[in-house]
Amino acid sequence: LVIDNIIKPNLGVTGYLIWGAEVFIALSLFLGLLSRLGGLVAIGISAQLFVGLANIPQPYEWEWSYGQMVLLAILMVGLAPGRIWGLDVWLRRRFANAKGPLARLVMAFT
Repeated sequence: LVIDNIIKPNLGVTGYLIWGAEVFIALSLFLGLLSRLGGLVAIGISAQLFVGLANIPQPYEWEWSYGQMVLLAILMVGLAPGRIWGLDVWLRRRFANAKGPLARLVMAFT
């Protein structure tokens, strides 16, 4: 229902949204900038690939690799890799004593 009524008619838009999400994940985790948010987006993208391939009898891909991507994304959310060498270190220092909703949001996703 969702695929036929929303995704297929807007395939150009959804394709760009998925591509943008993948670029955000790569930049976020490579630079260590908002790495927890990048991990959350990665969980969503890799989980939909993992579930989407579940019903294909021979997907001609390593379907287990998508499960591994989900587990690695969960690690990225839990461990927050940007806190050591990434830009998240700078953001956390800058917003450490700040009050307000933006500071709480930054501290949650770094």
